[in-house]
Amino acid sequence: MPEWHLGRLIDHVHLRARDLAASKRFYRAVLGALDQTINADDETHLQVDELWIDALGNDRPSARAPGVSGSRSGCRAALP
Repeated sequence: MPEWHLGRLIDHVHLRARDLAASKRFYRAVLGALDQTINADDETHLQVDELWIDALGNDRPSARAPGVSGSRSGCRAALP
């Protein structure tokens, strides 16, 4: 019989947005529909659990690596 593991919806994802205001409107709507709590929402970023969205600037791309957390198997796999 399969064993179910409940875990995070999103694990270690950092998005850089060209239009932060539009991205925040989109993610607020999507995450609200999924009943996810927004941890931080200000003029510089949006954070929900391990999802972080901020503005793409002239700085270097994010050094954070995205990851996927398996809810059925309990395994974690990092993306390259």
